[in-house]
Amino acid sequence: MWSWIEQARARAVGAALGLAAVALLISALSGERGLLAVWKLEREVASAERMNFALVQKIAKLRGEVHALQTDDIALERAARRQAHLVRPGEVLYRLPPTNP
Repeated sequence: MWSWIEQARARAVGAALGLAAVALLISALSGERGLLAVWKLEREVASAERMNFALVQKIAKLRGEVHALQTDDIALERAARRQAHLVRPGEVLYRLPPTNP
């Protein structure tokens, strides 16, 4: 049977271990390299990957347009007419005011 001193010592050690475990848990969750920080970084990486994918698609589309302008006379004429607001004889150009949502 334990004496009251040994029981008090065992409780103190248990309490100290419990506090240490709680401190480690808090540190693991909210520290500089804790779980919450890792989750935040993972969200940022996913967002950057989505943005990167959208930019890669836009670049591919623009490269296709550049290639068409370099090789296709019809695409070049269409772009020039659109940019300079040119019309052929007998055509009518309709200009609509921009709509503001």
